[in-house]
Amino acid sequence: MKILVRWLLLACALLLVAHLYPGVTVGAGSEVHAGTVLGADGFGYASSTAGHRKIPQAGTVKIGERVEIGALSAVDRAMLGATTIGDGTKIDNLVQVGHNVEVGRQSILCGQVGIADRRRHDLRPRNEAS
Repeated sequence: MKILVRWLLLACALLLVAHLYPGVTVGAGSEVHAGTVLGADGFGYASSTAGHRKIPQAGTVKIGERVEIGALSAVDRAMLGATTIGDGTKIDNLVQVGHNVEVGRQSILCGQVGIADRRRHDLRPRNEAS
């Protein structure tokens, strides 16, 4: 309850059963819907003939202002640095944002989309991308 009170003081809404791992920041005016997980380990492994070895994910997640993240979505913690979601971005239900991804401001991510590389993405509608 202490975390929920802190977020409400920042004028953003975490709706029931959203889970934020330690170190995650959520900007003012943002909404995180039920079942969403922010800051879980990214899917990082080093593979060899001996098998797969987990690479520690020591980074964080930074959610900008006025962002909406739909139900049952996930934004993974970065391996190093931050996975970032830019101001004004809207993310639909059932979206996966992988570790170290940077989503630019005012982007739109539709349901069942997954992004899993370390580049910056500008996903604004075409008429606003220029």
